[in-house]
Amino acid sequence: MAKSDIVGFRVAEIQPPKPDGSWGLYEIEEVSWNGRNLTICMNDKDREISICFDMPVSFRSQDEGDMLGYWSARSDEKVAVAAVYTIEKSPYLDWIKKNGVTALRADLRHWLIAGLNQCVEVICEADEVPSIIA
Repeated sequence: MAKSDIVGFRVAEIQPPKPDGSWGLYEIEEVSWNGRNLTICMNDKDREISICFDMPVSFRSQDEGDMLGYWSARSDEKVAVAAVYTIEKSPYLDWIKKNGVTALRADLRHWLIAGLNQCVEVICEADEVPSIIA
């Protein structure tokens, strides 16, 4: 994946409280899906938080080290390190828009939840905003 395939990094308006620890990021402890809701549980040495999406279209989790194109794009766009981002264009979002039934009836948004040890990408309808439980 070329970094030019990934553009439009934005720090999301919603953010959890600033964590203590490396890079100012939480560790992702658990990702759970109950058929309707996606919950991403994160922690640092002092607190636990959950980021919850209602009815995401798609999600995937991967090691942050396997996302070098994303970090290069974020750096090139001079976007600060954060826990929650939106991304305007990515190969993942493009694939869902071209191949997903949901894309026929809804505008979609790509969210990226960045953890110290893992990252979770979530595609959902554009008006969906995750909730944060701190």
